[in-house]
Amino acid sequence: MEYNPFPDKHEHHWTDADLIDHELEAASEEERDISDAAARVIASQWHGGQASDLYSFVSTGEISDGIQIELAREIADAEEPDRDHLAALSRYLMNREDTGAVEGWSDLWLQAPDTEREPGDNCAACGNHWSSPHSPECPLNTDEPETTPTSAYIELFGDDPALLAQFNERYLGTFASLAAYAQAIISGGDMLRALDEAPIPDDLREYIHFDYAALGKAWEVAGEIVTAETDDGRIYVFSKRA
Repeated sequence: MEYNPFPDKHEHHWTDADLIDHELEAASEEERDISDAAARVIASQWHGGQASDLYSFVSTGEISDGIQIELAREIADAEEPDRDHLAALSRYLMNREDTGAVEGWSDLWLQAPDTEREPGDNCAACGNHWSSPHSPECPLNTDEPETTPTSAYIELFGDDPALLAQFNERYLGTFASLAAYAQAIISGGDMLRALDEAPIPDDLREYIHFDYAALGKAWEVAGEIVTAETDDGRIYVFSKRA
């Protein structure tokens, strides 16, 4: 498809929040839990940094013992519809039988739905909605990406054993863009809460926002992070500091 720098103003551009809402609606209609990809996207918006259980879940898919406690704190402080997103994640975590790390987990992300297809069309093997990738364990998931987090890491940092041992520490996740990465980091900390509680006049508050794209680019230019493009146009993000 030819790139159009001036898209139709009526064309819908799917944000991560839109994709989550779409998946929650589909899950409700089909009486199932949200997909693996939806769980990862929600958790990526609420983790509290690399030491948090939610961050570990985003990185590996592992469901640790303390994750529900951490999630309960976020639910208590959240507002609608964020609370609905977090509650859906909580149900997913409670109902997933395998709590260990999942191979291929870091490649999962919600995809914009094909509006020409029926919303009830889901994979018969793994149950994932068609707007999401197949589950990594799904027998129909036959795609083998040419670029993986590991191969991208080796391309960027080399194959020295000492550097390879730092992969888990340096790999920060897979994101739709630098802006999505910056939003995940800001959302996972206290900055948005501090901004919300700041004594800013109501008539000015609507004009105050984070420029996530500029912030992500600034971190990259400053040498805090380095990125590599995935096969589907997203980015792997790595810390340049061990």
